[in-house]
Amino acid sequence: RHATLHNEEDINRKDIRVGDTVILQRAGDVIPQVIGPVLEDRTGAEQVFCMPDDCPACGEPVVKNEEDAKHFCVNPHCPSRDIEGIKHFVARSAMDIDGVGEKLIERLYELELVRRSSDLYALTVADLLPLEGFQETSARNTVEAIAASRARPFGNVLFGLGIPHVGLVTAQAITRAFGSMERLVEAGAEEIAGVDGVGMVIAEAVAAWCADP
Repeated sequence: RHATLHNEEDINRKDIRVGDTVILQRAGDVIPQVIGPVLEDRTGAEQVFCMPDDCPACGEPVVKNEEDAKHFCVNPHCPSRDIEGIKHFVARSAMDIDGVGEKLIERLYELELVRRSSDLYALTVADLLPLEGFQETSARNTVEAIAASRARPFGNVLFGLGIPHVGLVTAQAITRAFGSMERLVEAGAEEIAGVDGVGMVIAEAVAAWCADP
């Protein structure tokens, strides 16, 4: 369930079809990776995969940039993009918010309690108590875990925002150079590109994010 298949070219190259039995291996002893199909298990009912033209979550177009392997929905307010962005924000390598998992995020989004990552910090014990699986102690622990994430280093915060092309190492380099979000927002793409290890593609992505109200 943790193996991902986002690269259409890789899917086609390996001839992986909907309904296939596939071989998995742990890439680098950690990440589950799909190696390919078990051809002798095919029944003939398997279907060749085609990337959709429209996002199944919001109906907006799905596009792929020439320099990227992945397809993505163009709608910045797509509910699926919103939810995945919040999941990324709470991850261990980002804000490391214990107790806020995928199912809780999806439920909070459905109830319109959380629509963006910043909304997490407005959650109260009273908001969580009506939800399945929460008692007074667990609700309080979750709210306290969210509050504790305010102490995370700036690099983890920047990484957690999900800016295109900005991995954790790059985020840490940028935040060491600028020191605060206010200073980073003031910087232009050329200044950001001056950070060691940060090229213009990354710098323009960061500058565009900072320029978006």
